Amino acid sequence: HIWKFFYTFVFHNKLYIMKLADVQARNPRAILVHSGILFDVFNPKIEDFNIIDIAHGLSNLCRYGGHCPDFYSVSQHSVLCSLQDGTPEEQFECLMHDGTEAYLIDLPRPIKRQMPNYMEIEDNLLKLLCERYKVNYPLSEKTHEVDNFLLHFEYDNFYTNPNPNFEFWSPKEAKERFLARFYELKNKIERVMNYSEKER
Repeated sequence: HIWKFFYTFVFHNKLYIMKLADVQARNPRAILVHSGILFDVFNPKIEDFNIIDIAHGLSNLCRYGGHCPDFYSVSQHSVLCSLQDGTPEEQFECLMHDGTEAYLIDLPRPIKRQMPNYMEIEDNLLKLLCERYKVNYPLSEKTHEVDNFLLHFEYDNFYTNPNPNFEFWSPKEAKERFLARFYELKNKIERVMNYSEKER
């Protein structure tokens, strides 16, 4: 897996040294992502999803349209969601539930609800992301409950009763913690699956 990613990164990073006009000419509907590939959110390919890109994008994306007391990334929100009670599979789903926002953006809910085309694109992307990382689609009710719990927790700490001790992670820390949590949960799930197979 490491060598495959290294080859993909080196091969595609030639896009970084191309002129912007040349990149746009290849696919004007695609965006250039961290690993150096062109990602087309309107016609996504399952093999183009990359956990490094997702962690990088989410860690640099601020929630609440940037209107929080300090920088608070989607990545930090996702990790905190994954730390709530649940099975490793449920926690993994919570970690990945906003993964599409690495390729789109984090639109505040009141705005998103008024943009059905955006929601359709996001849902199509989510379906493929869930297939790529073996996450339930549609997302479970538990994941939505955890997401809403964190929303109220954040709102209370940021606005209702401002908490001066709330720990905001830097993008670098948020990315590292997201990736660490991703591999921690992935390994837990694989160990359970391997144990179950041995017991059959």
